[in-house]
Amino acid sequence: LVHRRSGSGAVVGGASGSGAAFSAGAAASGKASASEVERAAALRRPGASVGDPAGDDVDALRATKRVGESTAPEAEEEPLGAAEEEEALAAVFLKAQQLYSEIDGSSAGGADAALQEKIARAIALFRRCSALIRSAALFSSNEDAAEIATEDLRYLLCEFYLGDLASRVACDLTERPKRLRGARVALEYFVEQMSKFGLLPAVEAAMLAEGNAPRDSGVRREQKIARFREEREAKKRLQELMLADARELRSGGEIAMDPDDRREMQLLVIANAVRKAVDGILS
Repeated sequence: LVHRRSGSGAVVGGASGSGAAFSAGAAASGKASASEVERAAALRRPGASVGDPAGDDVDALRATKRVGESTAPEAEEEPLGAAEEEEALAAVFLKAQQLYSEIDGSSAGGADAALQEKIARAIALFRRCSALIRSAALFSSNEDAAEIATEDLRYLLCEFYLGDLASRVACDLTERPKRLRGARVALEYFVEQMSKFGLLPAVEAAMLAEGNAPRDSGVRREQKIARFREEREAKKRLQELMLADARELRSGGEIAMDPDDRREMQLLVIANAVRKAVDGILS
């Protein structure tokens, strides 16, 4: 396979051996209204790049769909060259992912001020990543996962992180439904994009198609069993690959990880995020 773009570094980052760092945490239980979903769909331009659901209309969509958006005008930045853009994206994403790992592994209460500050910082960083992804036109709607460089696969997770973090923002009870709707829309967009890239497992697709409608108990039971087995095997394999990645890091690169194994690790991380996103959407 020929992968068209190469980022700097191939760090998965943020995940524990069990993949817990990619937990969706507080599941998004709110449901997006029909008008919001229609508006989101209307704003999506054909060919809009992954990492932002609205392309040029991102500000309008995020005003209603995202949490923690600042009302202050952003300072204009000097345009970056392609190489600088890629380097900046890798650095910002790694920092954001490390923050997410700290948030996900924290034992602090949801309303803890320090935790909320980290959540706000992580949201801002992942939004910056989304902007850099759009600017670099890193992904195209007419390609599939096989055409994406291994180093770039991790950037597909931006919308998942934003949706999960949105569900963790502390707010009063009157604001909570709105926050959860924003988180749900981000998770729905993430899953939609993974489907377009061929990264939505059949079990997850079936669950989403059926939604919360009454199902035959036998079919539901079979789905749960299949999903449990798939998740168990994926986590076991992910642990093995992460140990290999850790050995490479400890050896300073002398014990090189097989490129195919590294790619498999990235895809398993995405699959884990997809499962958690589906749980958040259906909860």
